[in-house]
Amino acid sequence: MKINLEGWGHHLRLGLKPIYLVSSDEILLQQEARQHLQKTVSDQGYSERIRLQADADFKWSQLQHHINSPSLFSSLRLIELLWDKNTLPKDAQVLLEKLCLQFNSANQSRSNTPEVIVAIFTPKLDAALTRAKWYNALMSAGTHLTIWPIERAQLPKWIQHRLQQAGLTADSAITEQLADMVEGNLLAAAQAIEKLALRYGEKEKIKLITLQQLENTISKSPHYSIFDLVNSILHGDTVKSLTIMQELLACGEETILILWSIAKEIRVVAALKTARQNGTSTQLVFDQHKVWKQRQQLLIACTQRLASKQIIIAQRLCHQLDLAIKGHNPNPVDLLIRQLILTLTGKAPEILLETLH
Repeated sequence: MKINLEGWGHHLRLGLKPIYLVSSDEILLQQEARQHLQKTVSDQGYSERIRLQADADFKWSQLQHHINSPSLFSSLRLIELLWDKNTLPKDAQVLLEKLCLQFNSANQSRSNTPEVIVAIFTPKLDAALTRAKWYNALMSAGTHLTIWPIERAQLPKWIQHRLQQAGLTADSAITEQLADMVEGNLLAAAQAIEKLALRYGEKEKIKLITLQQLENTISKSPHYSIFDLVNSILHGDTVKSLTIMQELLACGEETILILWSIAKEIRVVAALKTARQNGTSTQLVFDQHKVWKQRQQLLIACTQRLASKQIIIAQRLCHQLDLAIKGHNPNPVDLLIRQLILTLTGKAPEILLETLH
């Protein structure tokens, strides 16, 4: 079965499936869907949760191993697999087809809930995958939740809804302003709303947010915001970028939000670099990544300034920084951020190529 985000909660209340596929490029919405699933299965007695992170050493056979291994703690288990690519290797497709056929057979032979639930979280998948045998098997045994991006025209309405959930409200001019500020970054919008609620919200009372309150909240730094940092990096200004970064960290800005904002621009620059090398349309890249017209020349200039090697190193640093933020990398977070800024604004240290695999 294939569903969208609006039907996710209702679908889970109807009964649990043995396998779920949740695909999206919207990190925030996918994370919230994941939390919804976690709470639902926990309420129904799934007391053990196993998390598999796809990294350089990951083998898909590990998923089969965890499914087959009996638990010492609970007979009901949730196994989560976080996959960071938009395609699946052949061995993964073969395994998933086999598992789904087994799940489907087990479901037909009993009416109780599954002992093991597998939830796989991926970026938006390549359309060709949905025509493969494994996907047909998954449609029979489980559920595919596809979460689409929030379009620019829909963003103010989404922001207004989040404000109401936080006990706040704002007129259309404020929601449009916040939409412009975050430039489609839902994580930035959600965190801004959380900060507004903490600073100005009152329990059980809707409070109208002003433009001044919004501007004060978007940047915890008295001088700079994350958007200033990103623009400075794109311009190649090393000193200013390091200065802004230091001030943001000193003011307690969320490191994951800084990373998300920089990584988003790196993805666009990498796609632009590939398009230029292949002689394809850069406008197509802008359309695919929903880049606003006023930022396109800045990104083109950054693409021309950076060598392919620098972009590759920056992508590896983003991965290492993400692991460090989650506690899976011993390198200091602030050091990795500095290396990332130096890579994107200056010459990438050659040693990084050997250490960031």
